[in-house]
Amino acid sequence: MVFVLNAIAMAAASSCSREVPSSTSDSSTDVVAPADTPSNNASPSPSSSSPAPPDDDGNSEPEPCELALPNHRCGLAPQCGCASNETCVVTEPVAGTTSCVTAGHITLGRPCEQASECSAGLTCMYGACRPYCAPELDTCSVPGADLCVRVDGWPSVGVCTVACDPRFPQAACGSNTCIWFPELYPRDHATDCDTAGLGASHDSCADDYDCGPGLACIDSECAKWCRVGEAGDCDDGTTCTDVFGAWALVFDGVKEGVCQNSESDTAEAE
Repeated sequence: MVFVLNAIAMAAASSCSREVPSSTSDSSTDVVAPADTPSNNASPSPSSSSPAPPDDDGNSEPEPCELALPNHRCGLAPQCGCASNETCVVTEPVAGTTSCVTAGHITLGRPCEQASECSAGLTCMYGACRPYCAPELDTCSVPGADLCVRVDGWPSVGVCTVACDPRFPQAACGSNTCIWFPELYPRDHATDCDTAGLGASHDSCADDYDCGPGLACIDSECAKWCRVGEAGDCDDGTTCTDVFGAWALVFDGVKEGVCQNSESDTAEAE
C-alpha cells in the first residue's frame, strides 16, 4: 500500500511546474482557506475547537490537528495525524487528498525523487525535500525555508522555497543547484534549491536548469555566480559583472552578478 501511495505522490510531483503567484504586492497576501469542520468521526480542526486549558502542572494540551480536506486523513501545515516516522503528503493534488507515508532521511534542500525519501515532515517537490505550507506568499516558519508558494495545479496547499546562495549552493542544497527567481517570485526575489543541470561554465544553455550548481544562464551561456565588487570570485580572465542592475540578487548584504569577459576583452576578440 505504501508503495502505491509513493508512486502516486512521485507521479504527481513530477507533473507539476512552478506557478506565477496570483498576487505579488507587498500589501496583499492570498490566504489558503481553512479546512471545513471534519465529520463526527474525525478530529476537530483548530477553527472549530479551542485549545484545552492547562493541566495541573500548567502545561497546555497540544493544538487539535487540522486535517486536510477532502478525506481528513492527516494535516499538512503543520504536519499532524501521522506517526512520528511518517509524513502527511498530497496523493491527489487537485482534490487535495492526503495520506501518511513512511519518511526517509533526506534533509531540507537535498535532491529527491519521491516524498518517501525525505525526512519526516518534508515532501519532494522541484527535485528537493521541502515542507508544505500555508498561506501562499507568506514566510515559512521552518528553519532554512523561505517563501510559501503555490504549486501549479495544486489549489489547496503550497510548498516552501529553500533559502540558498546561488554562488555557493552546496551549503543549503547539497548536490542540487540554487535557482534565483527575479520574475516568478518578484516580491521577494526568492531563491530555491532545484535539480541541477549538466552545463559547465561557458557551455551553451536555454535557461538556468541547463547549468550546473553555482552557474546561471546569461546570454545563452552558463556563467559563474559572483559577488559584485569582491575580488577572487572569478577566474580564467573574467570579472564579476553587475548584469542584473536594480533587480540584482542581494545575499547577506552583497549584490551578486556573474563572471563575464570585460567589454574590452570582448572587443579585442571581435
